[in-house]
Amino acid sequence: MTINNKDYELAWLIREFENELLHQFTLGNLHGTVHTCIGQEFSAISVLKNFIKGDCAISNHRGHGHFFSVKIGENAIINNGKNIFSDINAGQIIS
Repeated sequence: MTINNKDYELAWLIREFENELLHQFTLGNLHGTVHTCIGQEFSAISVLKNFIKGDCAISNHRGHGHFFSVKIGENAIINNGKNIFSDINAGQIIS
């Protein structure tokens, strides 16, 4: 498997999102607990970049990287790589 610049950009975006989750948690803006996938970015990218139409991903409590790996290619709109999604779940974040 070849890793290209797009993969590195996606890994960076996933890492930034995960860091933002941790930041928001420390500010008290997220309730409960946060399980990040920091350090696991390329696991999601390497597997899910080979998806074909109709494939499905089932993930776990650290599934943000899987979500990004699948949805970025489907025109997910992310506000500066942070925690706001539009176009997905009617703009609501569901955990």
